[in-house]
Amino acid sequence: MIYLLLALGLIAIATLIYQVYQKDHNMQKMLISLSLLCLLLIFTYATKIMLVYKPLLILHIALVIMGWRGLIRFLIKGEKHFYWIFSPAVSLLLFVIISLFFRENG
Repeated sequence: MIYLLLALGLIAIATLIYQVYQKDHNMQKMLISLSLLCLLLIFTYATKIMLVYKPLLILHIALVIMGWRGLIRFLIKGEKHFYWIFSPAVSLLLFVIISLFFRENG
């Protein structure tokens, strides 16, 4: 059931990107929106590897939700708060640092 809701959400966002393009005919904004959508999909998929560190997982999920919110606000209102969209990269960077310097076997 959750996968159906996620698929419908992706279809809704793609439709919103298309509607914004039809209204403005701004190719640059459409390409930026599509690239940010792909980036957020990568950040969302990267949540699977964060299961090892629970507090970092909670932080990453919160930042991914804020990133999706930032993308929708960019599409609807045109507000350019890209730091919310790129914020999940911070938790991924923390994950890499923790896994490199604080591992048990090495």
